[in-house]
Amino acid sequence: MWLAFISAVFACYVFYAPFDAWWYLRFLLPAFGPLAVLTAVGIVSISTRVAGRARLLAVAAVVAVLGWHGVRYAIDHSTFMMKRGEQKYAAVGNYIATRMPERAVFLSIQHSGSVRYYSGRLTIRFDWIDPKWLDRALDDLRSRGYHPYFLLEEFEEQQFRERFAADSSLGALNWPPIARLPRTPDVKIYDPAQAEHAAGDRQAAIDIIPE
Repeated sequence: MWLAFISAVFACYVFYAPFDAWWYLRFLLPAFGPLAVLTAVGIVSISTRVAGRARLLAVAAVVAVLGWHGVRYAIDHSTFMMKRGEQKYAAVGNYIATRMPERAVFLSIQHSGSVRYYSGRLTIRFDWIDPKWLDRALDDLRSRGYHPYFLLEEFEEQQFRERFAADSSLGALNWPPIARLPRTPDVKIYDPAQAEHAAGDRQAAIDIIPE
C-alpha cells in the first residue's frame, strides 16, 4: 500500500515540467512519511542478518551515516541559509497588505502566489498575457475598478521587456518603480499609471520595502 502511495505521488510529477534543483523535492513531501517508514523497515530487516549486540550497533551506524549525509548535504547546499533569502516573499506581501490599495492587482510570476497568500490581493501571471494585449489587459482591469501594478524580480524585468516592449510603451519599464526591496536579485513594484510623467524622472522617490 505504501509503495503504491509513493508511486502515485511520483506519477503526479513525472511528466511535469523538469526542475534541476533539490528544493523542488518538496512536491514529493506527501510520500516522505511512508518512504521513511519503509526505509526503517528495510534497515531493521537487513540488521537481522547480524547477530547479538552487533545488530544494534549496525543499525545505529547506518542511521548515523544517513543522518550525517543529510546534514552535510544541507550545509553544502546552503539549506540553513535559505530562511533569510525566502523572507523576501513575506516582506513584499506584508508591504502590499499594509501600504497598497485594496483593489490593487499585481502582474507577476515569481511572487504571484505569495502575494495572494500574504496580502490577499489579486495577482495575474504576466506570462499568460498575450504580448500584444498588455495595454488592453490594463484597461480592462481599470474598467473593473482595479489598480494594476507590475511586481517584478530583477531577472523578470528582462522577460517582461522581451514579451511586451515591441507592442506597448509600458513594456520598456523606463520609469522608476514606486517601491523596491534591495536584494540580490532585488524586487520592484512599478505603477504603470505613473509611466508617462515619471519616465524621465530618475530622481523620483522610491519606497524601500522593509524586511
